[in-house]
Amino acid sequence: MCKFVQRCKLSGRIDSVLSAQFEKECSYWRKVLRCVVATVKLLSSLGLPLRGHDESLSNQKGIFLTCLEYLSEFDNFLEHLKNYQYCGSGKTNFLTYQIYDEFITIMAEWLRNQFTDELKDAKYYSIILDSTPDVSHVE
Repeated sequence: MCKFVQRCKLSGRIDSVLSAQFEKECSYWRKVLRCVVATVKLLSSLGLPLRGHDESLSNQKGIFLTCLEYLSEFDNFLEHLKNYQYCGSGKTNFLTYQIYDEFITIMAEWLRNQFTDELKDAKYYSIILDSTPDVSHVE
């Protein structure tokens, strides 16, 4: 196995061009995902809706696609938006509502696990709910 790994590092391999192309493609999609996740985190932390009325129309799209479009003005990398926004079903683009709904679900699960781990580690804890104080300012 060590010999195989050493031989894979050599630049004279037959599939070195294919391997470089694969790494470039993986890097591209990682950047797309990083941008999409950062946008979802920002909008969900602000409590804003992500979807619009009709995301296929340019003036009715949601805040999510509008934010990504805004970012594309400053970053040439986000030409992805122009190439993949309206590509239709069956194509991977990471711009549909199913993707960011899944990211929100994953983030919520991660937060829930963080909270439960903190509760398990704590000796004492209390829960404060939204309440209305009475006339004597007692909850």
